[in-house]
Amino acid sequence: MKIVMDFRKYDGVIGGVERAVIEITRYVAAHGHQVVILPKAGRLEEVRTVFQDAPNVKLVPLDVRSHAMSLTNGYLDSVTLQTIAEKEHANVIHFPYNWSFPVRKRVPCILTIHDVIPLTFREAMGFFRNRLLYRPGIRLACRLNDVIATVSEFSRQDIGRKLGIPTGKIRVIPNGIREPFPPDPELEAQLAARWRLDTDFILYVGGIHERKNVIRLIQAFSRLVSTSREAPSDRPHLRGSLPGEDEEAL
Repeated sequence: MKIVMDFRKYDGVIGGVERAVIEITRYVAAHGHQVVILPKAGRLEEVRTVFQDAPNVKLVPLDVRSHAMSLTNGYLDSVTLQTIAEKEHANVIHFPYNWSFPVRKRVPCILTIHDVIPLTFREAMGFFRNRLLYRPGIRLACRLNDVIATVSEFSRQDIGRKLGIPTGKIRVIPNGIREPFPPDPELEAQLAARWRLDTDFILYVGGIHERKNVIRLIQAFSRLVSTSREAPSDRPHLRGSLPGEDEEAL
């Protein structure tokens, strides 16, 4: 099987969506399938480094600067990516980030919508942009693609309810888990020295966005500490710092 994988979202930072694309690509490529990765032309060498050890991976750069919802990217979805997929004799195109507009679809298309939280928590988007662009754009994208994939049953129901998409078109494909790396005593010692942590702490690895509810996590941890039966000197400490800083952030 040959898959065309849209990787326009990569801008030098590997977040959740980028990590999902990387791990899916590595997995299917390691199992004998071919993957054609489509990054921004300006990020080609970085992406080449990311996939340097992966077999069966081909990179085809796209002359685009942004992955945002736009007429330019709509043209790429409908024309450029379809042409690439036909030329590569691909079986499917995977769009991994919430929207794509393959109006002139010549190859089956899968769209992954991780969630529709931005429709509820508009911290990064104004009311009119949400109502006039984002919401109708995602609804149209769901109708243009053959299959919608999402990561949980909750998101499946949420997408169906908020966008009016038949849930029968939506497939739940949970996020995978990588095999853990072997313990590295030297790295563990360095981290313990930097953060001054040994035991009794909570590790949070998500983003610092309002919708991530980090404040509630801190409140819950504070309540746990205040109600602990341990002696005050033995209670866990909540520490953290911004990248490149050593001072306490909390």
